[in-house]
Amino acid sequence: MKVLVIDDNEAARKFAVLAVKRAQPDAEIRTAHDGLEARAVAQEFKPDAMVLDHMMPKLDGWKFLEELRKSDWGKRTPVLFYSAIDLRRDANKIQGVLFLRKPSTLDEFVTAFRRIAVG
Repeated sequence: MKVLVIDDNEAARKFAVLAVKRAQPDAEIRTAHDGLEARAVAQEFKPDAMVLDHMMPKLDGWKFLEELRKSDWGKRTPVLFYSAIDLRRDANKIQGVLFLRKPSTLDEFVTAFRRIAVG
């Protein structure tokens, strides 16, 4: 499984990578620190799942998600929206998107990621 972790906060990115490795030990993981970098990485890498922060410089998580859903390969890519802002009501309305609020425990993150990774 190929996973893209997108977060401008280095500590949050490292936490997400650790949690994804715990949830899917064989995952191939790439990271991006903002939405523009994520766009470039995602187009080349074509991940099977993503962890996405909301508030990022250059291109925020919502705009990135809108672009992702317009691409043929990204229409059904599962996304774990991981943000300090409670976007649960909006994020969970979008097919293939699950919201998890920051901060979370490692177990909460692993459980949420497994939910999107399994489908």
